[in-house]
Amino acid sequence: MTPARLLMPFPPEWLAGVFYYLPYRFLGVSLQLCNSIRKDEMPGMKKLIVILNFSLLLCFVFYSTVYSQRLKESSYFPLQIDNQWVFLSQNDTLIESVADTQRIEGNLYYSFEKFRDYSGYLFRTFEYNVFIYVDTAEYMWYDFNADSGDSWIVSQLGHPYNGGVFTMQSKTDTIVTPSETFIDCYRIHQLIGADAEFVEWFAPGVGIVQRDVITIVGLRRWVLVDRIITSVRTKKEFVIPKLYSLSQNYPNPFNPSTKIIFTIPTNLDPTFNKGGKTEGFVTLIVYDVLGNEVATLVNEEKPAGSYAIEFDATSLPSGIYFYRLQAGSFVETKKMVLLR
Repeated sequence: MTPARLLMPFPPEWLAGVFYYLPYRFLGVSLQLCNSIRKDEMPGMKKLIVILNFSLLLCFVFYSTVYSQRLKESSYFPLQIDNQWVFLSQNDTLIESVADTQRIEGNLYYSFEKFRDYSGYLFRTFEYNVFIYVDTAEYMWYDFNADSGDSWIVSQLGHPYNGGVFTMQSKTDTIVTPSETFIDCYRIHQLIGADAEFVEWFAPGVGIVQRDVITIVGLRRWVLVDRIITSVRTKKEFVIPKLYSLSQNYPNPFNPSTKIIFTIPTNLDPTFNKGGKTEGFVTLIVYDVLGNEVATLVNEEKPAGSYAIEFDATSLPSGIYFYRLQAGSFVETKKMVLLR
């Protein structure tokens, strides 16, 4: 349990006024008192005033730490209209977005156009918690103040993917996506029943960056490839990759098609000019085990961004293949397996 829970009954704005304003105000008053006290009058008064000022300063530092932690916790599930997250899984793309708001019983909820591929979810955040409104009742969905290993139960809410046992599995994960690397991710596991579970990773200021859906048919992983996050401090922010990257194809092994994701940053290396190729020219080529070129997936200039390219191997025999990305001075090769 964090120290911030001790302050949860008090509104943050009220505490901010107390702990931010009073130290400065009291310091000015105490300086005036010190100047007005003569040496022969109340010799311990000055010491008392110094102690009081020091105590208030400690309160100021403590609350600053707590308040910044509050802001960090709430940013793990940012809710603003037009927020959008783009996920990729196998050959499918899922766009989750906050479409509208609704005020119910005095609480402001944000409505998702899509969340886990379903529409109509209503969420709100308060302190460290995310609440969901279903039918005529509200339930706590995510608890970001939970320690690693803590669990909580959400009643079944009339949908096969709702409810179950939630567990905070980790608060220090690192997730690498095609667009960037996220650190200090929270990992929350949701066990719905014997045949369904979710594992979701949350990054501060971003929200969900990876989601594993585990059912009787196997594991399906959704990975964040792009996002638009709007907040009161920043306008719409489009993610532009900072580094070259070539991800492992998914699924792998595959039959007959798979998806290859790569990212191109803004600072394309101008040294890639051989054979008349200009700056920003990108190639993605598939080879067999003998080094023969079997498919050219990309052979053109590409602006900065994240790309998902589908490779269809319907006409190729089973075996091991290699795909090679070259962009600027960046060259990387990965192995994939076609298994029929």
